[in-house]
Amino acid sequence: MFYENARKGLSKFCKTRVRVDTLAGKEYYYDYQRTKKKIVMTTKELKGMKRKEIAKGEGTITGYNISDILTALIKAAAMCDRYSSDILYDIEELKENIKNSKHEESKMQYLGIREYGVDSVGFMEQRKDDYKYIDVYVVEYTNNHDNIKVTLYKLS
Repeated sequence: MFYENARKGLSKFCKTRVRVDTLAGKEYYYDYQRTKKKIVMTTKELKGMKRKEIAKGEGTITGYNISDILTALIKAAAMCDRYSSDILYDIEELKENIKNSKHEESKMQYLGIREYGVDSVGFMEQRKDDYKYIDVYVVEYTNNHDNIKVTLYKLS
């Protein structure tokens, strides 16, 4: 029922269909509209882009909750036609970076969602002329005396 309602609610706005589940032999689809916009991928220009806050997380270095952020990133990666699982490598890297962050440290991790995968900022800069990104996100995390604050932004 959930999948049918989701499909019905989105179908009038969308152009692309993605199979998300098969239950009792019936396939269910999500529809979404993909916009391929050319985004220049230099670190300086990424930092200058407008940011829209998507999700937040916080806690301590020994235990923090970033479930909303991870959920948003996984949903964003679902827009890839192939290699959506690339996001798992970036999530592991993000969690490791947060765990190893030092006091009074603030850092950002950029992620580009494209038709065939998820890229970090290094790959985005290296291949900026070869790929068009559907969306670009930045995860900003701050360690203030072992109090962790994490925010996910969508760049535009």
